[in-house]
Amino acid sequence: MLKKYFKDESYNIMPCGVVAFQNDSTLKIISANDYYYSTYANENFESLNICEEDKNIIADLKDKNEVVYKCIVSDGTIRYICMHLTKYNENDILGILIDVTEQHTNLVRMKDERRCFTFALKSSKNIVFEHNVADDNMTLYIPVKGQTELKKLSIPNNTEDAVYELADKRDYGYLKENIYNEKVENISVRMKLPGNKNYEWHRIFRNFEHDEKGNLKRIFGTITNIEDEKHHEKELKEKIEIDPVLHVYNRNAGVERINEYIKSNPESRDYALFVIDIDDFRKVNDGLGIVAGDELVQQFGSFLKEFNGDDVIVCHLTSDVYCMAIYDPCGNKSVEHIHKEIVKRTREPFYLVGGQV
Repeated sequence: MLKKYFKDESYNIMPCGVVAFQNDSTLKIISANDYYYSTYANENFESLNICEEDKNIIADLKDKNEVVYKCIVSDGTIRYICMHLTKYNENDILGILIDVTEQHTNLVRMKDERRCFTFALKSSKNIVFEHNVADDNMTLYIPVKGQTELKKLSIPNNTEDAVYELADKRDYGYLKENIYNEKVENISVRMKLPGNKNYEWHRIFRNFEHDEKGNLKRIFGTITNIEDEKHHEKELKEKIEIDPVLHVYNRNAGVERINEYIKSNPESRDYALFVIDIDDFRKVNDGLGIVAGDELVQQFGSFLKEFNGDDVIVCHLTSDVYCMAIYDPCGNKSVEHIHKEIVKRTREPFYLVGGQV
Protein backbone atom coordinates (compact mmCIF):
# COMPACT_ATOMS: atom_id res chain seq x y z
CA MET A 1 0.00 0.00 0.00
CA LEU A 2 1.12 3.54 -0.70
CA LYS A 3 0.33 4.46 2.89
CA LYS A 4 3.71 3.21 3.98
CA TYR A 5 5.36 5.80 1.67
CA PHE A 6 3.20 8.77 2.71
CA LYS A 7 2.19 10.10 6.13
CA ASP A 8 -1.34 10.80 4.86
CA GLU A 9 -3.50 9.95 1.83
CA SER A 10 -2.38 12.94 -0.27
CA TYR A 11 -1.22 10.54 -2.98
CA ASN A 12 -4.86 10.00 -3.98
CA ILE A 13 -5.57 13.68 -4.60
CA MET A 14 -2.35 14.35 -6.53
CA PRO A 15 -3.01 15.29 -10.20
CA CYS A 16 -0.34 12.81 -11.30
CA GLY A 17 0.41 9.12 -11.18
CA VAL A 18 2.03 7.65 -8.08
CA VAL A 19 3.29 4.08 -8.19
CA ALA A 20 5.51 1.85 -6.10
CA PHE A 21 7.15 -1.03 -7.95
CA GLN A 22 9.82 -3.65 -7.53
CA ASN A 23 13.34 -2.75 -8.60
CA ASP A 24 13.90 -5.79 -10.77
CA SER A 25 13.19 -7.00 -14.29
CA THR A 26 9.53 -7.68 -13.51
CA LEU A 27 8.76 -4.07 -12.62
CA LYS A 28 5.92 -5.52 -10.59
CA ILE A 29 3.56 -2.95 -9.13
CA ILE A 30 3.37 -3.00 -5.36
CA SER A 31 0.81 -0.24 -5.11
CA ALA A 32 -0.42 2.78 -7.09
CA ASN A 33 -2.89 5.63 -6.70
CA ASP A 34 -6.20 5.92 -8.52
CA TYR A 35 -4.81 8.46 -11.00
CA TYR A 36 -2.16 5.98 -12.17
CA TYR A 37 -4.67 3.16 -12.68
CA SER A 38 -7.15 5.37 -14.53
CA THR A 39 -4.61 7.21 -16.69
CA TYR A 40 -1.43 5.18 -17.24
CA ALA A 41 -2.14 1.52 -16.48
CA ASN A 42 -4.20 0.69 -19.59
CA GLU A 43 -5.59 -2.39 -17.78
CA ASN A 44 -2.08 -3.53 -16.88
CA PHE A 45 -2.38 -3.75 -13.10
CA GLU A 46 0.49 -6.15 -12.51
CA SER A 47 3.55 -4.28 -13.79
CA LEU A 48 4.54 -0.87 -15.16
CA ASN A 49 2.95 -0.10 -18.52
CA ILE A 50 5.98 0.63 -20.72
CA CYS A 51 6.44 0.26 -24.47
CA GLU A 52 8.65 -2.71 -25.21
CA GLU A 53 11.40 -0.67 -26.89
CA ASP A 54 11.78 1.53 -23.78
CA LYS A 55 12.01 -1.20 -21.15
CA ASN A 56 15.79 -1.04 -21.34
CA ILE A 57 15.52 2.52 -19.99
CA ILE A 58 13.97 1.17 -16.78
CA ALA A 59 16.26 -1.87 -16.64
CA ASP A 60 18.99 -0.05 -14.72
CA LEU A 61 17.76 2.63 -12.38
CA LYS A 62 21.01 2.88 -10.45
CA ASP A 63 21.93 6.48 -9.65
CA LYS A 64 18.98 7.80 -11.70
CA ASN A 65 16.63 10.46 -10.35
CA GLU A 66 14.26 10.44 -13.31
CA VAL A 67 13.59 8.61 -16.56
CA VAL A 68 11.46 9.39 -19.62
CA TYR A 69 9.71 6.55 -21.44
CA LYS A 70 6.74 5.86 -23.74
CA CYS A 71 3.55 4.05 -22.86
CA ILE A 72 0.27 3.33 -24.65
CA VAL A 73 -2.65 4.67 -22.62
CA SER A 74 -6.29 3.58 -22.59
CA ASP A 75 -7.31 5.66 -25.63
CA GLY A 76 -4.61 3.95 -27.71
CA THR A 77 -2.30 6.95 -28.01
CA ILE A 78 1.39 6.93 -27.18
CA ARG A 79 2.31 9.26 -24.33
CA TYR A 80 5.72 10.34 -23.09
CA ILE A 81 6.02 9.97 -19.31
CA CYS A 82 8.63 11.52 -17.04
CA MET A 83 8.96 9.47 -13.85
CA HIS A 84 10.72 11.03 -10.86
CA LEU A 85 12.30 8.28 -8.76
CA THR A 86 12.69 7.82 -5.02
CA LYS A 87 14.30 4.66 -3.69
CA TYR A 88 12.31 3.56 -0.68
CA ASN A 89 14.67 0.66 0.01
CA GLU A 90 16.87 -1.75 -1.93
CA ASN A 91 13.88 -3.54 -3.43
CA ASP A 92 11.18 -0.88 -3.81
CA ILE A 93 11.07 2.31 -5.88
CA LEU A 94 8.48 5.05 -5.67
CA GLY A 95 7.73 6.88 -8.90
CA ILE A 96 5.88 10.15 -9.52
CA LEU A 97 4.61 10.17 -13.12
CA ILE A 98 4.09 13.35 -15.16
CA ASP A 99 2.80 13.38 -18.74
CA VAL A 100 5.40 15.34 -20.77
CA THR A 101 4.10 14.50 -24.24
CA GLU A 102 3.41 18.14 -25.11
CA GLN A 103 6.85 19.26 -23.91
CA HIS A 104 8.48 16.39 -25.81
CA THR A 105 6.57 17.29 -28.99
CA ASN A 106 7.63 20.93 -28.64
CA LEU A 107 11.23 19.89 -28.02
CA VAL A 108 11.26 17.67 -31.12
CA ARG A 109 9.70 20.50 -33.14
CA MET A 110 12.27 23.00 -31.88
CA LYS A 111 15.13 20.60 -32.62
CA ASP A 112 13.76 20.05 -36.11
CA GLU A 113 13.36 23.79 -36.65
CA ARG A 114 16.89 24.35 -35.35
CA ARG A 115 18.22 21.67 -37.70
CA CYS A 116 16.37 23.19 -40.68
CA PHE A 117 17.53 26.67 -39.69
CA THR A 118 21.12 25.47 -39.35
CA PHE A 119 21.11 23.71 -42.74
CA ALA A 120 19.48 26.71 -44.40
CA LEU A 121 22.02 29.04 -42.86
CA LYS A 122 24.94 26.82 -43.83
CA SER A 123 23.59 26.60 -47.38
CA SER A 124 23.33 30.38 -47.64
CA LYS A 125 26.76 30.88 -45.99
CA ASN A 126 25.28 33.78 -44.04
CA ILE A 127 26.45 34.76 -40.57
CA VAL A 128 23.61 35.55 -38.16
CA PHE A 129 24.24 38.14 -35.47
CA GLU A 130 22.48 39.43 -32.38
CA HIS A 131 23.49 42.82 -31.02
CA ASN A 132 22.34 43.67 -27.49
CA VAL A 133 22.20 47.46 -27.64
CA ALA A 134 22.11 48.15 -23.87
CA ASP A 135 25.19 46.02 -23.12
CA ASP A 136 26.81 46.68 -26.49
CA ASN A 137 27.48 42.94 -26.84
CA MET A 138 27.54 41.07 -30.12
CA THR A 139 26.94 37.35 -30.70
CA LEU A 140 27.78 35.78 -34.06
CA TYR A 141 26.49 32.41 -35.30
CA ILE A 142 28.92 31.25 -37.98
CA PRO A 143 28.50 28.28 -40.37
CA VAL A 144 31.57 26.01 -40.26
CA LYS A 145 32.33 23.64 -43.12
CA GLY A 146 32.01 20.00 -42.11
CA GLN A 147 30.16 20.75 -38.85
CA THR A 148 26.43 20.36 -38.25
CA GLU A 149 26.30 23.00 -35.50
CA LEU A 150 26.92 26.72 -35.94
CA LYS A 151 29.96 28.22 -34.28
CA LYS A 152 28.86 30.69 -31.59
CA LEU A 153 31.17 33.64 -31.06
CA SER A 154 30.36 36.11 -28.27
CA ILE A 155 32.05 39.49 -28.33
CA PRO A 156 31.47 41.49 -25.11
CA ASN A 157 31.86 45.26 -24.98
CA ASN A 158 31.69 45.61 -28.72
CA THR A 159 34.13 48.15 -30.17
CA GLU A 160 34.71 49.42 -33.68
CA ASP A 161 37.35 46.82 -34.52
CA ALA A 162 35.81 43.95 -32.49
CA VAL A 163 33.40 42.94 -35.24
CA TYR A 164 33.49 45.54 -37.99
CA GLU A 165 37.20 45.77 -38.83
CA LEU A 166 36.89 47.88 -41.95
CA ALA A 167 39.39 48.06 -44.78
CA ASP A 168 38.77 51.79 -45.22
CA LYS A 169 38.75 53.63 -41.88
CA ARG A 170 36.61 56.34 -43.46
CA ASP A 171 33.76 53.82 -43.60
CA TYR A 172 33.42 53.85 -39.81
CA GLY A 173 31.55 57.14 -40.08
CA TYR A 174 29.22 55.64 -42.70
CA LEU A 175 28.70 52.53 -40.56
CA LYS A 176 28.00 54.46 -37.35
CA GLU A 177 25.55 56.71 -39.16
CA ASN A 178 23.55 53.85 -40.65
CA ILE A 179 23.85 50.77 -38.41
CA TYR A 180 21.02 52.01 -36.13
CA ASN A 181 19.07 53.71 -38.91
CA GLU A 182 15.93 51.62 -39.45
CA LYS A 183 15.15 53.41 -42.72
CA VAL A 184 18.32 52.02 -44.32
CA GLU A 185 17.55 48.57 -45.71
CA ASN A 186 21.11 47.24 -45.83
CA ILE A 187 24.71 48.33 -45.47
CA SER A 188 27.63 47.22 -47.64
CA VAL A 189 31.20 47.57 -46.36
CA ARG A 190 34.56 45.94 -46.98
CA MET A 191 35.69 44.41 -43.72
CA LYS A 192 37.56 41.56 -42.03
CA LEU A 193 35.44 39.41 -39.71
CA PRO A 194 36.90 37.83 -36.53
CA GLY A 195 39.08 34.86 -37.44
CA ASN A 196 39.41 35.86 -41.13
CA LYS A 197 42.67 36.91 -42.74
CA ASN A 198 41.36 38.95 -45.66
CA TYR A 199 39.22 42.03 -46.09
CA GLU A 200 36.13 41.18 -48.12
CA TRP A 201 32.89 42.88 -49.09
CA HIS A 202 29.89 42.08 -46.86
CA ARG A 203 26.27 43.17 -46.86
CA ILE A 204 24.52 43.64 -43.51
CA PHE A 205 20.75 43.17 -43.19
CA ARG A 206 19.10 44.11 -39.87
CA ASN A 207 15.83 43.70 -37.95
CA PHE A 208 15.13 45.82 -34.89
CA GLU A 209 13.50 44.87 -31.59
CA HIS A 210 12.15 47.57 -29.24
CA ASP A 211 11.07 47.48 -25.60
CA GLU A 212 7.62 48.50 -24.36
CA LYS A 213 8.71 52.15 -24.31
CA GLY A 214 9.81 52.05 -27.93
CA ASN A 215 13.53 52.13 -27.17
CA LEU A 216 15.82 50.05 -29.35
CA LYS A 217 16.62 46.84 -27.48
CA ARG A 218 18.31 44.44 -29.87
CA ILE A 219 19.36 44.19 -33.49
CA PHE A 220 19.13 40.87 -35.30
CA GLY A 221 20.44 40.33 -38.78
CA THR A 222 22.69 38.60 -41.26
CA ILE A 223 26.15 39.34 -42.61
CA THR A 224 26.49 38.07 -46.18
CA ASN A 225 29.76 37.76 -48.04
CA ILE A 226 29.34 39.54 -51.39
CA GLU A 227 32.98 39.47 -52.51
CA ASP A 228 32.15 37.49 -55.68
CA GLU A 229 29.21 39.77 -56.41
CA LYS A 230 31.43 42.85 -56.05
CA HIS A 231 34.08 41.24 -58.25
CA HIS A 232 31.58 40.55 -61.04
CA GLU A 233 30.12 44.02 -60.56
CA LYS A 234 33.59 45.53 -60.92
CA GLU A 235 34.26 43.49 -64.08
CA LEU A 236 30.97 44.62 -65.60
CA LYS A 237 31.59 48.21 -64.61
CA GLU A 238 35.05 48.12 -66.15
CA LYS A 239 33.59 46.81 -69.40
CA ILE A 240 31.27 49.80 -69.43
CA GLU A 241 33.74 52.42 -68.17
CA ILE A 242 37.10 51.29 -69.55
CA ASP A 243 38.00 51.88 -73.19
CA PRO A 244 38.59 48.32 -74.53
CA VAL A 245 41.46 49.42 -76.80
CA LEU A 246 43.19 52.12 -74.72
CA HIS A 247 42.50 50.51 -71.31
CA VAL A 248 41.82 53.86 -69.61
CA TYR A 249 38.53 55.41 -68.50
CA ASN A 250 36.25 56.69 -71.21
CA ARG A 251 35.05 60.29 -71.14
CA ASN A 252 31.89 59.79 -69.03
CA ALA A 253 33.53 57.48 -66.48
CA GLY A 254 36.58 59.71 -66.11
CA VAL A 255 34.54 62.87 -65.55
CA GLU A 256 32.33 60.97 -63.06
CA ARG A 257 35.37 59.76 -61.09
CA ILE A 258 36.84 63.27 -60.92
CA ASN A 259 33.52 64.73 -59.73
CA GLU A 260 33.18 61.99 -57.11
CA TYR A 261 36.56 62.85 -55.65
CA ILE A 262 35.85 66.58 -55.54
CA LYS A 263 32.45 66.02 -53.87
CA SER A 264 33.85 63.60 -51.29
CA ASN A 265 36.70 65.99 -50.43
CA PRO A 266 35.04 69.43 -50.51
CA GLU A 267 37.69 71.08 -48.32
CA SER A 268 40.64 69.67 -50.25
CA ARG A 269 42.35 71.80 -52.88
CA ASP A 270 45.22 69.39 -53.37
CA TYR A 271 44.57 68.13 -56.87
CA ALA A 272 45.74 68.94 -60.38
CA LEU A 273 44.21 68.45 -63.81
CA PHE A 274 45.98 67.88 -67.14
CA VAL A 275 44.26 68.12 -70.49
CA ILE A 276 46.64 66.67 -73.10
CA ASP A 277 46.18 66.60 -76.86
CA ILE A 278 48.43 65.36 -79.66
CA ASP A 279 49.79 68.23 -81.80
CA ASP A 280 49.23 67.99 -85.54
CA PHE A 281 47.21 64.81 -85.17
CA ARG A 282 45.30 65.60 -88.39
CA LYS A 283 48.58 65.58 -90.31
CA VAL A 284 49.30 62.04 -89.04
CA ASN A 285 45.86 60.88 -90.20
CA ASP A 286 46.19 62.58 -93.57
CA GLY A 287 49.83 61.59 -94.14
CA LEU A 288 50.05 58.04 -92.75
CA GLY A 289 46.40 57.06 -92.69
CA ILE A 290 43.69 56.55 -90.09
CA VAL A 291 45.16 53.23 -88.93
CA ALA A 292 48.43 54.94 -88.07
CA GLY A 293 46.52 57.72 -86.32
CA ASP A 294 44.62 55.17 -84.20
CA GLU A 295 47.90 53.45 -83.36
CA LEU A 296 49.43 56.75 -82.23
CA VAL A 297 46.47 57.44 -79.93
CA GLN A 298 46.76 53.91 -78.54
CA GLN A 299 50.53 54.12 -77.91
CA PHE A 300 50.22 57.51 -76.21
CA GLY A 301 47.31 56.21 -74.14
CA SER A 302 49.38 53.20 -73.05
CA PHE A 303 52.13 55.56 -71.92
CA LEU A 304 49.69 57.69 -69.90
CA LYS A 305 48.10 54.56 -68.43
CA GLU A 306 51.33 53.87 -66.54
CA PHE A 307 50.48 56.81 -64.27
CA ASN A 308 47.10 55.31 -63.35
CA GLY A 309 46.61 54.48 -59.68
CA ASP A 310 44.53 55.18 -56.60
CA ASP A 311 45.44 58.86 -56.75
CA VAL A 312 45.72 59.32 -60.52
CA ILE A 313 42.89 58.97 -63.04
CA VAL A 314 43.51 58.90 -66.79
CA CYS A 315 40.64 59.14 -69.23
CA HIS A 316 40.21 59.46 -72.98
CA LEU A 317 38.12 62.57 -73.80
CA THR A 318 38.02 62.67 -77.60
CA SER A 319 39.96 61.20 -80.52
CA ASP A 320 43.40 62.63 -79.61
CA VAL A 321 42.67 64.31 -76.25
CA TYR A 322 43.34 62.80 -72.82
CA CYS A 323 42.62 64.04 -69.31
CA MET A 324 44.65 63.24 -66.19
CA ALA A 325 43.50 64.08 -62.65
CA ILE A 326 46.03 63.90 -59.81
CA TYR A 327 45.00 63.89 -56.15
CA ASP A 328 47.54 65.13 -53.64
CA PRO A 329 50.20 65.81 -56.33
CA CYS A 330 53.64 65.30 -54.81
CA GLY A 331 56.78 63.23 -55.39
CA ASN A 332 56.38 61.00 -58.44
CA LYS A 333 52.82 62.35 -58.74
CA SER A 334 53.82 66.01 -58.73
CA VAL A 335 52.80 68.22 -61.64
CA GLU A 336 56.44 68.96 -62.45
CA HIS A 337 57.47 65.28 -62.50
CA ILE A 338 54.55 64.13 -64.67
CA HIS A 339 54.97 67.06 -67.05
CA LYS A 340 58.65 66.24 -67.38
CA GLU A 341 57.89 62.57 -68.15
CA ILE A 342 55.28 63.52 -70.80
CA VAL A 343 57.66 65.94 -72.52
CA LYS A 344 60.43 63.34 -72.42
CA ARG A 345 58.21 60.69 -74.07
CA THR A 346 56.89 63.01 -76.79
CA ARG A 347 60.45 63.83 -77.84
CA GLU A 348 61.00 60.15 -78.57
CA PRO A 349 59.65 58.61 -81.81
CA PHE A 350 56.39 56.68 -82.06
CA TYR A 351 56.74 53.78 -84.51
CA LEU A 352 53.54 53.37 -86.47
CA VAL A 353 52.18 51.50 -89.47
CA GLY A 354 53.58 53.31 -92.51
CA GLY A 355 56.24 55.32 -90.67
CA GLN A 356 57.17 57.10 -87.50
CA VAL A 357 56.42 60.49 -85.91
